[in-house]
Amino acid sequence: MSAAPILELKDVRRSYRQGDARLDVLAGADLKVMAGEVVALTAPSGAGKTTLLQIAGLLDRPDAGEVLLRGQSVGGLDDRPRSRIRAENLGFVFQFHHLLPEFTALENVVLPQIIRGVARRAARTRAAELLAEMGLAERSGHRPSQLSGGEQQRVAVARALANAPGLILADEPTGNLDATTAAAVTRRLLTLAHNTGAAMLIATHNPVLAAMMDRRVTLAGGRIVEV
Repeated sequence: MSAAPILELKDVRRSYRQGDARLDVLAGADLKVMAGEVVALTAPSGAGKTTLLQIAGLLDRPDAGEVLLRGQSVGGLDDRPRSRIRAENLGFVFQFHHLLPEFTALENVVLPQIIRGVARRAARTRAAELLAEMGLAERSGHRPSQLSGGEQQRVAVARALANAPGLILADEPTGNLDATTAAAVTRRLLTLAHNTGAAMLIATHNPVLAAMMDRRVTLAGGRIVEV
């Protein structure tokens, strides 16, 4: 495991207005996620899990505090460099896979590589390798509507890994899957992180899946607490 964290949050704060009241969702959150480490983020609905993931993924901005990727402070960057960093360094997996329905599984994994500028042949080769790692080699030519929910989510995981990001952020990635499929997807995420050195922060309500991961944290009073 690397001595320096892939992701570091320092005293991150984020509030929202609800009428005349202010809701402090994050109130000084601190977190480090190391290379090759899979961290489960467990907390009740409304505690701020999604807000924290969006800030870590440069989809939202903190009111205060620092977001560092590989030691570089990135939370205050303008939109263009934030977009570049997301494309080059981050992978996202959501509860709803958001695959493009008109494209095959292979094409869904090829597309983010093409956007980044990878040659089409190389992108197809990598997409095929990732789908094979996810146990989907024989399903690569199928469109999402022809795949089961578990297969679609595994395609989404492969897509998130397509550009070899250093950090994967997942928001309830197994929330719509049955227990057996959810456990299988979680095991594959663990294996990929340990084999590639990617850091992963995974929000989940499922204590069984959280217990499979390397470390568990929760949100209490807007702060990160080790479980």
